[in-house]
Amino acid sequence: MQLIGSRFHILAGFFEKDAIWIEAGRNLASARWLMEQLSRQNPGRYFLFSTKSKSIVDEIDASKRKAFREKSGATQRLIRPERKPKRRDVSAA
Repeated sequence: MQLIGSRFHILAGFFEKDAIWIEAGRNLASARWLMEQLSRQNPGRYFLFSTKSKSIVDEIDASKRKAFREKSGATQRLIRPERKPKRRDVSAA
């Protein structure tokens, strides 16, 4: 767990409702890599929050991968998650 000096926080779920803090990273590249790894281990929705810009800088929706695994019974298949690299200003929320 990294909090001191961390600029990017990985959260699971929806920002607007019931987001759960998972981990923090010092830079964008390492935080994105960690978010990818988490989405492969436990498919779902993840997003990166920047403490500097106070906005969401990246997100992954790997919930389709989870539905595929449950439907097919696959355990080792990996499907590339949908990536939506966009910024959303959350300071108004």
